[in-house]
Amino acid sequence: MKKLISLLLALAMAFALVSCGSGGGGSSKPASSSTTSTTKSDASASTPSSGASTDFGDVANDPAVTLSAASAFTATQLPGMFWEYFKQDVEQLSGGSISIDLYLGGTLGGADEEMSMLSNGSIDMMMTFLPANAFITPAIESIYYTPADIATSQKIMNDIFFENPESATVVAETFSANNATLLPFYVVTSDIVFATNQPVSSWSNMYSGKFGCPMDANYSDMGYQNLVTVIDSDWYESLRTGLCDSIQATAADIVSSKLYEVASYYVVCPANRVDHLMTINTDSLNTLTDKQKAVLYQACADLLAYSAQVQNDLYDQFETTVNDNNGTIINMTDEEFEWFMYCGNILGWKSGLETLAVATDSVDAMTTVQNATKEAYNTYTDYDFNALAAKYGS
Repeated sequence: MKKLISLLLALAMAFALVSCGSGGGGSSKPASSSTTSTTKSDASASTPSSGASTDFGDVANDPAVTLSAASAFTATQLPGMFWEYFKQDVEQLSGGSISIDLYLGGTLGGADEEMSMLSNGSIDMMMTFLPANAFITPAIESIYYTPADIATSQKIMNDIFFENPESATVVAETFSANNATLLPFYVVTSDIVFATNQPVSSWSNMYSGKFGCPMDANYSDMGYQNLVTVIDSDWYESLRTGLCDSIQATAADIVSSKLYEVASYYVVCPANRVDHLMTINTDSLNTLTDKQKAVLYQACADLLAYSAQVQNDLYDQFETTVNDNNGTIINMTDEEFEWFMYCGNILGWKSGLETLAVATDSVDAMTTVQNATKEAYNTYTDYDFNALAAKYGS
């Protein structure tokens, strides 16, 4: 299994379209007194309430437990904001019998360190960028982009990870081999946006320009002819200086990174991206009482609803900000969107299987999850990916 995980991690990083920060790590369990202090932005200021009416009996009288949670992201980035909301909700619903200590901003290291620490019990929980999460990598090429709104995308994730018996078994076994359990919360980003400072009237107008991206990840298949290696933290300067003519971001990124100052045209792709998963050390989960476990799962449900609302609000903010700065928003045509989904998902799946051809168990796992993904897409959306593959000859 260790060889499988190493191979899957390599595959994940090969297809990751966005990088996440990393830093030094540690191996000892953090003391509860070292909890990272965070400040929430306006978008995260809401107080959890959707689960407040749920009856958890006398859970407040259950044995007190403190869980540690880590993320490489800061309190002002979405995963950090969501951790803050989750912490408040869990502590409120449990009547104080569960406390969560947050270590944000890479305090305990990057994704690699966090995964190792979660497995050995040095930390209890993490929310990790999907392509960097070796525990669930078999699903990456199957679910990276979802052709649906955020709420529907969340249903698709739940179907793949928990409801479809074949893919759910693959997922559970993959996590279990690493002493981890997947919780039912997934960060799904707002719409994909291609931003440029060059006048365009369609997505294809960007193909000939310099496109900034962390790595190829099927962009060449899409039609881009001049790829420039640019990570997300350099988007602003690369557009300002002319190092690249366009980049791929999300609606939220345009606002948070102030890309509207250096870009004027925005092609909106109605696809969302599955970014993060929440996991817990299995031994830590098993120390909780049944009522405390129920609290944890209710808090996940609350967070799904809250995160969807935040993302939708951020898209509205994107539209307002672009209009206020005299920018132009262009929607992908249906045909362009089909092509994007074909290259981004179907060719990604194909490349993934070719990469894993030397490992039969990896191929079997990935194929199972891919089939479940296609079924979920066909159930919840208008896209038949078998027909899409046949249309474009793959």
